[in-house]
Amino acid sequence: MEKNIHLKVFAVVDTNVLISSVLSNGAPHDILELIQNQNVIPVFDKRMLNEYYKVFHYDSFKGLDEDIIVNVLYDVISNGIMVNDIEHTKMVLKDKDDIPFFEVKENSKEFSTYLVTGNLKHYPKDAFIIDSRMFLSIIGYLDRFVGNRFVYEENIKRIIETNVIKPKYSLGKEMLNDIFCIKEKLFINEEYFNKSINSDEPIKNKGKSR
Repeated sequence: MEKNIHLKVFAVVDTNVLISSVLSNGAPHDILELIQNQNVIPVFDKRMLNEYYKVFHYDSFKGLDEDIIVNVLYDVISNGIMVNDIEHTKMVLKDKDDIPFFEVKENSKEFSTYLVTGNLKHYPKDAFIIDSRMFLSIIGYLDRFVGNRFVYEENIKRIIETNVIKPKYSLGKEMLNDIFCIKEKLFINEEYFNKSINSDEPIKNKGKSR
């Protein structure tokens, strides 16, 4: 993937894509680099962040260095946008864990947000629900032929301020102090992930390794 691109593309990144981005080189890894370069702007809500954290700590991924997990989550959150107000879907999906990703995509259409996933069969057919390779192809096409230049700070500020009482969106970087702490290096504040989005019950994570 060409690194010298200028446009901003918004994406809900499915957990399987984020996991793949650190396990091997390929399209998911290229997407992570575009996130780090602020060309891909992740869109998420707290449920998605909980899911990222939970799956990264499954026993099947216990070989992953914790520093890698922390840095990936930091990159996603610091460069992304949090959706605070979600209108829930009536759509029935094969896997209930996919619902937050679909809902965030549906609730952020003003950004023309893509949902990038390795499990297309889990979602309804939609031009904005695509796999990693197609997403990279679209980015390359848009940058070459459309020349979309999204003035990020100015436009995000305008969109966030459309409802000043309860903003629909907030910048991910505003959450960093709640989620991360710096001692000799960057750490995750695990208390942030110990409660689910809808209750005070701890997240059930039988696969977590600690």
